[in-house]
Amino acid sequence: MAVDLESYASPQIDLFKELDRAALAKDLSLLAKPLHKDYHHVIHPPSLGKLPVNRDDWLASMAEAFNTPMQFERASYTGATQSSPRLNSLTDLPFRRGSSREGCSSCPFKGLFEDRTDESIWIVGFASGEDGSLKIKEIEQFADTSNYLDVIQAGKASK
Repeated sequence: MAVDLESYASPQIDLFKELDRAALAKDLSLLAKPLHKDYHHVIHPPSLGKLPVNRDDWLASMAEAFNTPMQFERASYTGATQSSPRLNSLTDLPFRRGSSREGCSSCPFKGLFEDRTDESIWIVGFASGEDGSLKIKEIEQFADTSNYLDVIQAGKASK
């Protein structure tokens, strides 16, 4: 079933659409605009494991993992976890860093999605602090995962 991306309205979907339009236009000036905005890390549900029991501790570990000076490469990152037979990996949407993707085997997110039981999608919003580091700005939880997954699949299919 086809999904109309334009019918969805949320900060993370708006960012995804802006990045997609800029990439298709191959215009660096268009690309620079959305890359300097806040971005969201999307944590998908059950097949990827679960959040630890203490969500506050987990969020603190996310903040610590991103508490590094902001760089252009990191500013362009909108992360989404995806299933893999060997590990849970982080994927750049719609961009890749250089020629490789960075999996959890080499990043601070390894093990964060184990033993997960809830059926929600968590969207953790990050913003750049005054010192150039990334700070957690907002957290959203969606009980219905199907719509968001449809949006991601539609985005991939439109390429």
